[in-house]
Amino acid sequence: MERVGRFFDENHMYDYLEERFRSGDFPEAQKALAFALEKHEGQWRKGPEKVPYINHPLNMACHALAMGLEDDALLAALLLHDVSEDCGVAPEDLPVCPEAQEIVRLVTKPADRKDFSEAEYYGAIAESPKACMVKCIDRCHNVSSMAIGFTNERTRTYVEETETWFPELVRVLKERPEYNNAAWLLSYQVRSVICAAKKIV
Repeated sequence: MERVGRFFDENHMYDYLEERFRSGDFPEAQKALAFALEKHEGQWRKGPEKVPYINHPLNMACHALAMGLEDDALLAALLLHDVSEDCGVAPEDLPVCPEAQEIVRLVTKPADRKDFSEAEYYGAIAESPKACMVKCIDRCHNVSSMAIGFTNERTRTYVEETETWFPELVRVLKERPEYNNAAWLLSYQVRSVICAAKKIV
């Protein structure tokens, strides 16, 4: 029987993305794919299942393509969205275009969070529809896998944060015709999981 944490296979997702990017016009995403795999080597998702961390950005990029999002810089940013925060690579040093670097910069929380303001952080993201999309797909995947790696207390905190900030990011996306359908799908998924989680914890 397959272990609970293995909802998606990272090898299959990597091969799928590599082929999609190679056969299409995705030079930035191609570079990001290889770089993300290298930088997340040896990192794991939270929880006892020992899921390789690369599973997370790969899942996000596959999710975006499944929703019809084929913007090269956006896909690159999805793949690299945690590299600066978790691997110590400054956004401006990422091997992708300035647009993708800026998206990653916006979604990266500072290493020193003594004076960190969630309102300022999410407010800056809300100024960039592509950063909103990265954050919303990230949140969608994280809430969907809370049961695997989160304690009950962490689940409650994450649900509260999501309910506070996620709606504004979705609102920004719904106002953009190219992101409207994806925004509705993400909103449905996140709200459904949160409703279930609140009943349990």
